[in-house]
Amino acid sequence: MISFFRKIRQKLLSQNKVTQYLVYAIGEIFLVVMGILIALQVNNWNEHRKAQSQELSTMKEIIENLKYDILRSQGNSAMNLDRLVGLDSLRIAISNTIEAKDETKYIYYFALKYGQDYSQVTLNRTAYDQLINSGTIQLIDNRQLVQDLSDYYERKSFAVLDYDPGEGFVDMKNMQKKFIQFRGLDTYIQSFDSINDSSFEPGYDYSDLLQQKDLQLLQPDELKLDDYLNEIAHFQIDLKTYNFYISWAKESAEKLLEDIEKEYKIDHDQNN
Repeated sequence: MISFFRKIRQKLLSQNKVTQYLVYAIGEIFLVVMGILIALQVNNWNEHRKAQSQELSTMKEIIENLKYDILRSQGNSAMNLDRLVGLDSLRIAISNTIEAKDETKYIYYFALKYGQDYSQVTLNRTAYDQLINSGTIQLIDNRQLVQDLSDYYERKSFAVLDYDPGEGFVDMKNMQKKFIQFRGLDTYIQSFDSINDSSFEPGYDYSDLLQQKDLQLLQPDELKLDDYLNEIAHFQIDLKTYNFYISWAKESAEKLLEDIEKEYKIDHDQNN
């Protein structure tokens, strides 16, 4: 092809047809420029198509991450609500003890079953980080969706992580250690200090505690028992506040999930 155009140019020059040569040269340059522009356009179109495909793929991953967050939030919130109910039972048992009613076994039972730990949520932001690090987020046309993504992952998810009910939990545990000890069988746990999460497997039947004999509550004065009640209340307030943040994040995840599926025309049922 290059040889063909060269022959035409040489022929025009040899025939002293300068004007025709210039017209032809300009036309040839125009064709070359058009070829380059078309090639660039095709390349840009291919790159845009790849970016759109990557954007859709990442959004589908974000959908899966949000579903994980929703399920995790539901589970953790339910576990913490169960702890709140159990701590109410512990508070009642202590109040009965103050009123000289023997509730010792129940104090052990509720303290161990519901006072061991709280259920913390860790939200999954893997796909969102990929969206940020790859720069793909800049390609999203719906800027409100970009803002909502940022609001969820940069503000609400961090609020869940930053709020830590562990301080109230530790205070309550320290107060429990002052009051409760185990006595009796050699094979039984000898002190409350030895109790930790690893002492009981997830499927442990705490009702076994109610069958144990010779469990004694130390004889603290009434004021300290009231202090124990205060620590329980403190931990309950922390758990309720934490569950509020979990519910807040869960509702935001559900709304964000719905918006993404609508924006990218992803069928909810097919994506499940």
